[in-house]
Amino acid sequence: MDDIALVTFTRVWNNCSVSDIEITQPDFTIQTEKRVVVKAAFPDSADLYYVCVKQKPKENAQGEEIDQHFIKFY
Repeated sequence: MDDIALVTFTRVWNNCSVSDIEITQPDFTIQTEKRVVVKAAFPDSADLYYVCVKQKPKENAQGEEIDQHFIKFY
């Protein structure tokens, strides 16, 4: 879990790029190799929220950063 850079909450079940709440790594409450803790406030709503995470960019053999895709949790 220590390679997570972004946690988002979205109401769109099939698109993590459309997020209502974004929490970046500097704002994580706790981050260890086994867990990430974030604090978020949600508006009063009957909507479901889906959690998405994005890893830090990886480096290829040429030293270029490769942006990572979102991973969604249902």
